[in-house]
Amino acid sequence: MSVISHLENVSSNLVLTNNELSSISTSVGAIRNRINYYFNSKVKEQFKFGSSTRDTILPRKYDEKSDIDYMVVFKNPDNYKPQTLLNWLKDFVETYYSKSEIYQSYPTVVLELLHIRGYNSYSLEKWIIEIMLGGCTSIKDYFFRCIEELTYNYNDPQYLKIAVENAKTIVKNVRQYEKDGYTFKAETEIKKLIPEL
Repeated sequence: MSVISHLENVSSNLVLTNNELSSISTSVGAIRNRINYYFNSKVKEQFKFGSSTRDTILPRKYDEKSDIDYMVVFKNPDNYKPQTLLNWLKDFVETYYSKSEIYQSYPTVVLELLHIRGYNSYSLEKWIIEIMLGGCTSIKDYFFRCIEELTYNYNDPQYLKIAVENAKTIVKNVRQYEKDGYTFKAETEIKKLIPEL
């Protein structure tokens, strides 16, 4: 196996299965129907957003914080304060999902079901889309370029700085091993960064 085949194998496993998609769809449909019933005419609109709508959501087996973002927009003709609207949502989830984990994470209410949970990866996804990836012809090229372009700020936590530097070192080592013809060493090295699933 080579570095490219390892990355292609891992990337092919980073797609939700039909069962996972069906389960999520069923849960989102149930939430939508319950919101319609519970709030009746108070809701202006409701919709999914985030990684699930951008097709960048990862399966839970690879990212335990993978989530579905769901927005509820109230009509609010009486100009209630945001906390009142959040309390309405909290009351709703406590009514229908009392056995699930529920908490307020300003400015949202988080409902943690078995397969729907709160987490934000949007900023990293946005950055990857914005960087210039010209000249990349394979998943390995794209991945290596993203790692090489990663930066951190002076005020970022030390663990983040160490993780970025470690990733850069691994990619540098893999490139050198491949250049020198040591494909097994290159594959072993990349697995430090992207382990087998």
